[in-house]
Amino acid sequence: MPIVDRINTFRRRGECLFAVFLWIVLTLLAALSVTARENNRVKLLYFFSTSCDHCIEARPAVISLSKEFLIEGLYFNHGIPQSFPFPIKAGDKKAAKEAYGVKGVPTLVVLVDGAYRQKIEGPHDIQDAKTIIEALANGAITATEASKKMNEAEIAITGWIISKGKYFKDAQFFITDRTTELQIKQWLPLETAMSPFRKKRPRLMSDVINKPVLLRGKATKKDGVYTFIVKEEVSPQKK
Repeated sequence: MPIVDRINTFRRRGECLFAVFLWIVLTLLAALSVTARENNRVKLLYFFSTSCDHCIEARPAVISLSKEFLIEGLYFNHGIPQSFPFPIKAGDKKAAKEAYGVKGVPTLVVLVDGAYRQKIEGPHDIQDAKTIIEALANGAITATEASKKMNEAEIAITGWIISKGKYFKDAQFFITDRTTELQIKQWLPLETAMSPFRKKRPRLMSDVINKPVLLRGKATKKDGVYTFIVKEEVSPQKK
């Protein structure tokens, strides 16, 4: 092949590779732009201390959240804070308590469209925070908000599932935002026989205890007591 033809061939290949590279970059930028647009309604306030072991434990989860949500860090002690991939500044304990009920650290405060929606405390709950934050951003309400609604309403509610009583005898189940508990009717079996033809057993109520969920259903109020009847569970596995 003549030298000129070879040069033209390499040039065309180079142009094709550059076009593919440019397409990949533009696609990634578009995806990041969509993510930013989807999450720009949410702002997180992260209250922490530089001398707090629980804050150190929560740090990886908070940094991970900062990749998807706008976070502002506020620290309470006078030590030199570690670097974070989001802005931090000294916080005011009294103001944080009055505005958001912050009593300790680490605490995440979730704001949606500038309005306070939820307080998430401790490293373990903060590790689960993404499920809660996404649900709130998409219109779900907390147990505290549900308790203030009308006597009967179709709602989407998010929080953690807890149980009380003996599991197989008189178990009662609640969804909680760690401030208010709303009793719910169980929607998964307590136990089930494992079929020899199935590799995985069905989900049980024990699988969701102390886990964050998004539930859709009907809340009813009788004699001052709310009960939530689950119609659908929207779990991370179903997204």
